[in-house]
Amino acid sequence: MEHFSGQRSVEALSEFMQKHLDGNIQGFVSVDDMEARIDKKRRNVIGYFTAANGPEFENFQSVAALLREECTFWLGVGDAFKQQTLGGNNVAFRPPETHEDQVFSGTLGDLNYVK
Repeated sequence: MEHFSGQRSVEALSEFMQKHLDGNIQGFVSVDDMEARIDKKRRNVIGYFTAANGPEFENFQSVAALLREECTFWLGVGDAFKQQTLGGNNVAFRPPETHEDQVFSGTLGDLNYVK
């Protein structure tokens, strides 16, 4: 977690804390939308979920909060991503300077394994 170096006020500290609690998850409405916005110089984690709830989704949120300084997390939810979620919820890692996703093959429901 980065150190707070802002103005010493309740508002500034609250804003700083909220930024860290929100995590680093960017929503997208289509694969093309995500591809247009993704920063290819950063580590990216891309999640496709059938719904924005459940243990697998909560684990994705937890890992996004833990790794918010190291990676940008992308989230696609719902019917627009039926192709990506045919076998269930799906998460992939995309290293910097590449378009080759490394699909997570473990159990998304086990937070210790996902971390």
